[in-house]
Amino acid sequence: MTFHQFRHSSGWKFNRRLLRFLLWRRRHVSDTAFLFIVATVTGLLAGAGAFVLKRLVAGVSGLLVAGLHSMSANWVLLIIPLAGILLTGVFCRYVIRMKLAHGVRQLMKNLSEKIYRLRAALTVTPILASTITLGFGGSAGSEGPIAYAGAAIGSNLGRVMRFSPRMMMVIVGCGAGAGIAGIFKSPLGGVLFTLEVLRLPLSTVSVLVLLVSCITAGMTAYVLSGCTLDIPFAQGAGFDSSLLPYVLCLGLFCGAYSLYYSHVMKSVGT
Repeated sequence: MTFHQFRHSSGWKFNRRLLRFLLWRRRHVSDTAFLFIVATVTGLLAGAGAFVLKRLVAGVSGLLVAGLHSMSANWVLLIIPLAGILLTGVFCRYVIRMKLAHGVRQLMKNLSEKIYRLRAALTVTPILASTITLGFGGSAGSEGPIAYAGAAIGSNLGRVMRFSPRMMMVIVGCGAGAGIAGIFKSPLGGVLFTLEVLRLPLSTVSVLVLLVSCITAGMTAYVLSGCTLDIPFAQGAGFDSSLLPYVLCLGLFCGAYSLYYSHVMKSVGT
């Protein structure tokens, strides 16, 4: 038997077993219960992906600055981020053959056009591209790539399980939220990201499914990282009520600056 025949035979056996499983599932497991199960698996994989992304970025950056000394000029730090941008461009154009785009913006575009089937390669390529950019000191954030990778994980799981378009939309949103929950170890942040940023029309059950996925992703990343927080905070003193006006002013300033930042980003992007 040739390799092609073996691969064809193995694929046929897998499809037959998958078909049997799906038929069994339709008889014994409801769509809602099965959606919860797939969302949990999506959360596990997205949380693990977030952990891997953090470790890869830390490993690459540590390797690049290992020979540098804090008391010297270190002019090479001006070149490393530029090299990372160039490598990312080469990787996206010639290796994965995709256009450079912000992950969240591209995901929102796909969802607005009801494109719920994402390529399987997108479960890995955003993580690799983000590793190069961030590991070399780039200023881009990790939330866009991991949200896109999480959405791709949910999309491909839903495609294998023969989800309907409605269920595909839900599982893609769960994957994106799980990616955010895993990278920041914040389940609530992942839920709010899907509800407020992606603006998916979710029902009560869908929101509960999203919450399960985000909690699973956040706990997965938390456990894999040794049950530690990225920014530990210990409150040593109570809140002084006399500082309330300054806190309100700070909130107003940050809100106004965020509007300015968003406006500048959209203007530069177009």
